[in-house]
Amino acid sequence: MKWQDIQTNNPLILEDDGIYYRRRINDFFEAWKRSPDRKPLMVKGLRQSGKTKAILRFGIENYDSVIYIDFRNHADYAKIFVDYKIDAIKERISAALGISSFIEGRTLIVFDEIQDCPIARGSLKNFCIDGRYDVICSGSMLGISGYNEDMQQFIPVGYERIVRFEPMDFEEFLWAYGFDRGYTRGFYRAVEEKRQIDPSVHESMIKLFRLYMVVGGMPDIVKTYFTHHDLALVRREQRSLVDSYRDDFGTRLKSDGRSYVKAVENAKINAVLDSMPSQLSREKTTKFTYNLLADSHAKSEKYEGAIEWLVNYGLLRKCENLEKIDTIQAGYAKPNQFKLFFADSGLFCSQLDASIAESIIFDSMDSFKGAIYENIVCDAFGKSGRPLYYFSPSERGEIDFVTNLPGKTALVEVKANKGKTRFSDSVISSTSNPGRYVILKLTAQNIGQFENKVTLPYYLAGFLPKEEDGLSDIELDLPDPKDLIRKPI
Repeated sequence: MKWQDIQTNNPLILEDDGIYYRRRINDFFEAWKRSPDRKPLMVKGLRQSGKTKAILRFGIENYDSVIYIDFRNHADYAKIFVDYKIDAIKERISAALGISSFIEGRTLIVFDEIQDCPIARGSLKNFCIDGRYDVICSGSMLGISGYNEDMQQFIPVGYERIVRFEPMDFEEFLWAYGFDRGYTRGFYRAVEEKRQIDPSVHESMIKLFRLYMVVGGMPDIVKTYFTHHDLALVRREQRSLVDSYRDDFGTRLKSDGRSYVKAVENAKINAVLDSMPSQLSREKTTKFTYNLLADSHAKSEKYEGAIEWLVNYGLLRKCENLEKIDTIQAGYAKPNQFKLFFADSGLFCSQLDASIAESIIFDSMDSFKGAIYENIVCDAFGKSGRPLYYFSPSERGEIDFVTNLPGKTALVEVKANKGKTRFSDSVISSTSNPGRYVILKLTAQNIGQFENKVTLPYYLAGFLPKEEDGLSDIELDLPDPKDLIRKPI
């Protein structure tokens, strides 16, 4: 089928320019479709990160019929769900959209901005049990506490699968630039084998990565750059996008479907966002500090809701301090000590002076370099689904990130310049099992290894193996039940 064949109540969705950048989530969608017990999907993520286009592109390529319903612009479509009988819902959708092409096993139903219609989310249990039609839902305000007070009672626990959608990572940016997936898989192998990248490839990737740091991973922004090659235009669009996000801050939905903004909450959220350049510009630590907010009497309890709003919205990421370094990091996290980073480096750069783009591209930064590179590593870790932790027991030292690899715990130090890793060395030497740890130094240098230290170029931060990858190699010698049954208990 073609893009124009999507059946929808929103004709704007059919205005396709023919440019589509393949996203990593397409692999997830395809695996989900092959699963015999697939549950309706709930795709949550930052507005304008490309959720809808990725879902519809997947539908076009894999189904005979795609039905798209947008609840943000059509609140009256809640009346479709006066009951949860699938045949009745199907008939009411057909009447509302003027369509009849529900094909069992070959139709994808897409509910967009489903947080605006909680009763539609409640129907997912019946769609899951019925099984004749696949359903994917998306929402830019999913997870925002209190956005829609009616939502909680309609969540079909156990009958939906939630997946986070991120802006484009560096590998997806390379795909958009023109590299195929076979080429970029070579970077994973190089990291695994700790093998140097060809010097000419390495230099080219450094240049492309600096461009990616400025442009970021919002698909329309990426398209703007590849179409016009104009960083000034990119910056204007990025700032406009962030301004449009500010319009969402503090938004709540009334029971009649109308939205309103809580002014006090809006002001707090804006205050946190406005403080981000100052939060990340300090030399010793980028730990979030409340006294950098405009409010001279700022307290954690006053602003913690605003911080969680920005994190759940998807614009910022939270990286928590660890009480001690251990393989089970979540058990030692200190929620009241944390760093905040932008979830997309391009949006971060757009909030700084305009000259920052040229400074990054030509590697001529005199200040802010550490903040930029620490944010881009957090960006890469977050987009690859890594939990975010750092270690700073006192003012005497800080390890930028701590993350688990298969069989190892990595102490990650982000170096704007070459730098030493003395604090990581001292931390490892004080542990009872130093062989369990590795130091990752992220710099502009090529891959290298010396004893327990591995140097990686920044652009490979998103190509690190994940801890769960090691589970595939675990084989258990389990007893045969027949042998045990013959023995007395």
